[in-house]
Amino acid sequence: MKPKHLVVIVGILLAAGGLWFGHAAWRAHRQLVNQQQQQPGPKR
Repeated sequence: MKPKHLVVIVGILLAAGGLWFGHAAWRAHRQLVNQQQQQPGPKR
């Protein structure tokens, strides 16, 4: 396998991993925000 092909494959894998991690982080963030919004505020 040519070094150029290895660089392209590694770049694609890094991009896919970054997209997966970003999506997982976004879902976790949204879940935390939604949990905070659903909690009732302090009673007065």
